[in-house]
Amino acid sequence: MIGMTALLQWSSHEAFCKVMWATGEMCGLAFDRPLKPWLVDETVYEEAVRSGPIAAVTNIPLGQRRSRI
Repeated sequence: MIGMTALLQWSSHEAFCKVMWATGEMCGLAFDRPLKPWLVDETVYEEAVRSGPIAAVTNIPLGQRRSRI
């Protein structure tokens, strides 16, 4: 709900925030205090390890057409 105050918990961390916008299953948060840069880096790294490699231009086969429906 927009305007709602929340406590976001992930891994062993937590931060108070406010919901600024929401659509479907996503929302934007404004934190009461800025997150430390090392914490953001650590969280991004943990998520990358958990979800696997991201797509890169070198992973896209060139010169192939998709079939039409």
